[in-house]
Formats: sequence, C-alpha cells, structure tokens
Amino acid sequence: ATHGIFSGPALERLRSDAIDLVFTTDTFPMETASATLQEKLHVVSVAPLIAQSIAAIVMHGSISEIFDQQNYR
Repeated sequence: ATHGIFSGPALERLRSDAIDLVFTTDTFPMETASATLQEKLHVVSVAPLIAQSIAAIVMHGSISEIFDQQNYR
C-alpha cells in the first residue's frame, strides 16, 4: 500500500491467514495497524526520498535523477 489508511474492517481482514505480509509506507500513522498486524506489517520509510527531493529542489537539481537511481538499486 502506498498510504496505509486501514479503515473499517481492513485490519481484521488483513489479519486473516490468507494474507502473509503487508507492506506500506510511513506516510500515515501506523500505531494501530502495527499493534493489530504485528509481524505481518512491514513499514518502509519514505523520509530519505522526500529529503533528497527537497534538497534537489532547493539546490536546483534534478528530482528525476533521484528516481532513476532508485530504479537501479
């Protein structure tokens, strides 16, 4: 999930045995999801990417190059 807004019955559904892992970014608070899903939830930080993008904008650099580098890792 890009933004893990787990509303309504989503967390209970994701706890089912049919789901092994849930990956999401840290763009939304994950305390409730983390407590419910425990080891099934893997949160990926987007802070470094956002920081690099802001720095590129301030320094009149290229944001495209940041994403190109991400695709080759």
